[in-house]
Amino acid sequence: MIEDSITFVTRLKIFPWRQYLEFAISLVQECGQIISEARYSKINKIYEKGENPSDLVTETDKIVEELIKSKLNSKFPDHKFVGEETAAAAGNHHGLTDEPTWIVDPIDGTTNFIHGFPFVAVCIGLTIDKEPVVGAVFNPFLNQLYTARKGNGAYLNLNTKLPLSSPNPPITLPSNLMPKPGDVTWVAKGEADIFWEIGCWEWYGCLVILRESGGLMVNGNGPNEEPANILERKYLAVRGGSPYAGDKTVEQSQLRLVREFWNIVEEIDCPRE
Repeated sequence: MIEDSITFVTRLKIFPWRQYLEFAISLVQECGQIISEARYSKINKIYEKGENPSDLVTETDKIVEELIKSKLNSKFPDHKFVGEETAAAAGNHHGLTDEPTWIVDPIDGTTNFIHGFPFVAVCIGLTIDKEPVVGAVFNPFLNQLYTARKGNGAYLNLNTKLPLSSPNPPITLPSNLMPKPGDVTWVAKGEADIFWEIGCWEWYGCLVILRESGGLMVNGNGPNEEPANILERKYLAVRGGSPYAGDKTVEQSQLRLVREFWNIVEEIDCPRE
């Protein structure tokens, strides 16, 4: 009877995450269709964010974010919402709390989208107590859907467990460093060893996918070796793999690489506003 009660409580805790993930999947796929149809549209207006000519937003970014926000508010009215474009319009004040919060990048890779380059994705992540628990990332041009919920593994197109090959060999420097185009999902797949970037929006959805694939994410410049805080601006993602000779765990090998990487990366000051 006690065991049944524990099972019931466990299922009660897990079920909402599954429900949240299923809804996130339906949203990224619906938005992926909108992005695909707008790819070569001549009426897709392009704007600069603030005074940065390289930081662009399109009409499609805004349409997709508004659609996601509307549907999430309707389905989960008690949840919070933080979107890249709405936050930018409000001066980047994200307002992240311990409450269930959906964090959205409507088009990760806007510049790629503008130029018709296929490395583009809709990213939706859910945090609870500031901990990423659900992630759905969809590239409509390559038809690649990455999903994960905490404690349940990460998958490509729902059926292929990540990483794609297991066990991967140990990681050492020099490594396959993945610059844009490409992202944390490449590391989760095992197709890139490490990924370093200054950003925030796209990786909320990717973080749980990376972790569930055996990967690790830490601060981009150190020195804290704890898992990355979701309020960081700089981050370093490291794929899973086999332990390096002399290490007892994969995490020891990952942190070995992290420390080597920190020693050669210049410190960049980029405080979160």
